[in-house]
Amino acid sequence: MPLYELLEELYSILHLNLVAKQDAYLFSFFDAVTQYLQDNPSDIGHFIRHWEDTLCAQTIPSGEVDGIRILSIHKSKGLEFHTVLIPFCDWKLENETNNQLVWCQARAKPLNVVEAHFAQVNGITATVTLELNGQRKVVTSVGNGRLDAVANAIQSATGMDFHLENYSEHSLDEGSTSRAASYVGLVWGDNTVTWGAGTDTDIIVAGIRALVSAINNR
Repeated sequence: MPLYELLEELYSILHLNLVAKQDAYLFSFFDAVTQYLQDNPSDIGHFIRHWEDTLCAQTIPSGEVDGIRILSIHKSKGLEFHTVLIPFCDWKLENETNNQLVWCQARAKPLNVVEAHFAQVNGITATVTLELNGQRKVVTSVGNGRLDAVANAIQSATGMDFHLENYSEHSLDEGSTSRAASYVGLVWGDNTVTWGAGTDTDIIVAGIRALVSAINNR
């Protein structure tokens, strides 16, 4: 896979758009990749060496700007925004010769964990309140840890077949009220892999949100 497309794929898999206050870093990184590819091969090893020798030492301004960012379509590739304005756009929503655009409503609401309570009984016991397909259900399950217990509860309540393959976390801020970001990778019964991310000041809540995100990305 070419370098730029690989980085876009990682951006999507890791849900980096959910990490707050990082816009400036993402913009600058993709700009640096574009500039690098103008004179260098699309080779990940070469790019990593270039990163270690040059790019990692660069500094950039803060990403929080109370205003509008103006980008070319090329520079915005792989990024996500709440609102996008395209001046002088005359693209048609419908294909004039062969209508391939289908508007539809999702048949089922995504899974949501309303709340979870834990007790140290035979490992970690989780009592989880779930919402799925518009219905609320309370289920209790045991696991090796809190996130594992929640995952087992979801599988017990829904019949889903997955296991928790990857989990990582890091702090987004400093101080007692700092937020945590969690990332979860699930492997399903058919060997497909989905990823999810979640943030919260409570690391357990962030992990559950990442788990739910990975499930809903199925």
